Amino acid sequence: MVSGAAGVAVVVTSVIALAAGAATAGPVTMAVAADPSASASTPSGPHTPPPTGGPDAGTITTLTRMDGRTDQFSVGYPAGGNPALQYVWYRPQLAPGAGYGPWVQLSARVVATRWPVLRPAENTDGRLEVFFSSDAIYRLAQVSPGGAWSEEYFAMNSPTWWGGPSLGTLPDGRLAYTQTTRYNSYDHEIGAWYLSQTTPSGPWGGWVYLGPGPFRVAVTSPSMTVDPLDGTVHLTASMWSAVTCVAHIDQLPGGGWSAWWIDPASPAGCRGGRPRRS
Repeated sequence: MVSGAAGVAVVVTSVIALAAGAATAGPVTMAVAADPSASASTPSGPHTPPPTGGPDAGTITTLTRMDGRTDQFSVGYPAGGNPALQYVWYRPQLAPGAGYGPWVQLSARVVATRWPVLRPAENTDGRLEVFFSSDAIYRLAQVSPGGAWSEEYFAMNSPTWWGGPSLGTLPDGRLAYTQTTRYNSYDHEIGAWYLSQTTPSGPWGGWVYLGPGPFRVAVTSPSMTVDPLDGTVHLTASMWSAVTCVAHIDQLPGGGWSAWWIDPASPAGCRGGRPRRS
């Protein structure tokens, strides 16, 4: 067990093994205002971005809770700490429309400052979890609503400039996750991966490899939408080297997936054609 800032317990749990040789998570832009109530617990990073910085330096990520509260996550360093060593921080809103509690450090691992990733979500039982980038993608999750946090390996990082993960909520309350990363730790192929919880607020299931997409260069930064009526998961991604080349893939009834298809609005030069691995 590692003690976080302000006495918050951070429980480091065992590593989750990924299927198929491991594979595989921006923030809402809002300046972090000085909070007198936070005092020594306030992360310095958002106020004084590190020299190497990143597109998310000086911003926070907000999560709207089921009860109407808007909790905040950020990347920063403790007051008086090393600006090069950034961590995940969190503070809850005390009530809808009310003030916030003090900032507390959640992660024991340093966040990748070149391209920081921070993706929070809320389970149906009120427990929070957040995915962040370090030497890989890690998952922080509350052991109980409002309780201590666990920290565990979740996935390989997306390659630099390849975007981060996207989260969605299925109609039954299960969380879903998608990300582009390498096919495995020794393969250069990059493609999209998907997985979801097996039950609402339950464990995460197995990974599904969706392939590199229909272009000559792999897709990047997939975004996820979920049909609220039939639960169909729809992923949209663009070609890494040409963001105007857009492709889609859908989860079919029964859990299978369609083939990738190129958006009709994409330029005529968007072409490719690499089969998905089995």
